[in-house]
Amino acid sequence: MKRKWIVLFTLCLLLARPLWASPPPTILLNDMPYVAKEPLYMQDGMLYVSLEDLMSLTYGTSIQTDPTYSLYLQNQTLTFTPGERIIKLNGKSISTSYPSILYGEVVYIPFSFLEVMGYSYTQNISSNSWGISPLLPYSKTSDDYSSHKFLASPYEKLALLLAKQVGEKEAVSLIELAKKEDCYISFIANEQKESLLIELRNVMSQTPRIQVAFRNIDLFSPTHNLSTLNILPATLKLEGDYLILKIGTQTLRTNCFWTSYYPTDTKNKLDVSQTLDATIMQLLYKYYRDQIDFKDDRYISPIMTIKTGRTKIFSHDVYWDNEIDENAHYTVSIYQTYNNGLTTYYVDLKGK
Repeated sequence: MKRKWIVLFTLCLLLARPLWASPPPTILLNDMPYVAKEPLYMQDGMLYVSLEDLMSLTYGTSIQTDPTYSLYLQNQTLTFTPGERIIKLNGKSISTSYPSILYGEVVYIPFSFLEVMGYSYTQNISSNSWGISPLLPYSKTSDDYSSHKFLASPYEKLALLLAKQVGEKEAVSLIELAKKEDCYISFIANEQKESLLIELRNVMSQTPRIQVAFRNIDLFSPTHNLSTLNILPATLKLEGDYLILKIGTQTLRTNCFWTSYYPTDTKNKLDVSQTLDATIMQLLYKYYRDQIDFKDDRYISPIMTIKTGRTKIFSHDVYWDNEIDENAHYTVSIYQTYNNGLTTYYVDLKGK
């Protein structure tokens, strides 16, 4: 009799979940598991995610003009109304097989919208895993070197300054690499601090609104899951010789300024505007490192390089030191964008 009950229970399980049923969908962000804020759904073989999760995955933004939504990714604009199959890409109407859906108060977007906007993703059918490697956060305004504020350098050549930090041979190599990759070179120096503070106050009087977005990670999950971006307003001020950066309820402060130079400039000027950016990036990096308890002693350098262009980028390697995951190595990247009078610093993470 007991065996009959076991057989009946097994049949019920098979009926409840057919052998051919797909596993539940998962998302990989930079090859790391991503835990969505809202439940994931499959419909006709297509993955649906909430609009909020999609923006977090891609650094996108959106605006609602009831009942229509506009999704902004890179320099593309997708306009849609939940439940309708006609969408507009940069004003041009397109028919889609997978409409967006309004589920309760949550707007769900099919992953196919990414393809429409030229944003690639991968799909593993057997595991029902969907992967995305986000493009750089988009900035409408490129870095304009000619508009920066400068101080005359006490040294005729940048190599002489860098040689004091890392030696003559490495200084020459760093300059050549920075020229090749179009990077600023930054390091802590105090020779001109009084003059620098005066010019920084002038620069900060023209600084636009600031916000910071931190990528959440759960290092205590077996797979080290990433999740949404936590976006917080920020303010900036100088008090004495300290730079004060307030993010939400947290206050960060430093009196160490990362003086910055653009090595392709033969006049070797100290870039005050970039010094402010580099110092903010270092503050954000150290705050994020310490909050998550990352270590970086294996990768410490007195020099930082920041790639310029439409989006500025600073990256630093870290690791998580624990008995279980001895080889948990990551790269923390900070991206700076400028859009419509708002500077955003994205602090994100990817595995090595």
